[in-house]
Amino acid sequence: MLRPKKHITRKEIRRDPLLETVDQAQAHIEQNKSTYMKVAVGVIGMLIVFNITVGKRTQRNIDASASLGQALISLDRNDLNTAQFQLETINDEFTGTNSGDISEYYLGKIQYESGELIDAEKYLQDFLKKDSAPYLHIPAILMLIDIELNKNNLTEAIGLVDKGIRVCEDIHNLRTLKLKKAQLSFMNGDKDISRKIIDEILKDKNLGSNHRLMAEEIFGKLVG
Repeated sequence: MLRPKKHITRKEIRRDPLLETVDQAQAHIEQNKSTYMKVAVGVIGMLIVFNITVGKRTQRNIDASASLGQALISLDRNDLNTAQFQLETINDEFTGTNSGDISEYYLGKIQYESGELIDAEKYLQDFLKKDSAPYLHIPAILMLIDIELNKNNLTEAIGLVDKGIRVCEDIHNLRTLKLKKAQLSFMNGDKDISRKIIDEILKDKNLGSNHRLMAEEIFGKLVG
C-alpha cells in the first residue's frame, strides 16, 4: 500500500556541471521512451501468454506482470501519483516475482527524481541484489553514484563506477561510465588514470558529439 511520505528530505540535487551522470547516460533510453515502453509492454504480454500456455508460472506471477504493465503505462503518461501507488502495491503484494523486483527500480527512480534520496538508495540497492531486468542495472548504478556524490562519498562513488564498468554491455552507457571514472579520478587526484581514459575515448572514431564534448571538457581540466 502507499506509504506515508517521509519527512527526511535533502536540498535540491547538486547537478554535476561537467557531466550530469544519470541524465546523460539515460538519454538514449529516454529518447526512445515510446519504443522501450512498447517493448516492455510487449514483453509483459508475451510473458503472460507464455505463462498461460506452458502452465509453469503461477497466477500470482501473471497478476504481477499485468499490474506492472499498468504501472508502466501510468508512468509513461507521467501520472506519478498513480504509478507510485501501483508500484508500491506490486512491491508489497508480489515480493519474490520479477515484477516485484522491477517495481523497486522504478520506485527508486521516482524517489530519486523527487529528491528523496534515502528512500531512493534503499529501493535501488535492493533492486541490484536481484537478477531481474539486468538492462536496468546500469541506470540504477548511475543514480546511486549521484547519490553518493551528493553525500560527498567520492570513494564509494568511484567503486560504483567500477562496478558499472564491469557489468555494462551497452556501448553508450559504458562510455558514460568511463567518462565519469575519468572525472572522478581527476577529482580524487589520480590525473594519470583520468588522462589514460580520456585519451582512449578520444581515439574512438564512432564517438558521439555529446561524449566528445564531455571528454574534451575533462581533457581541458587535465591540461589546464
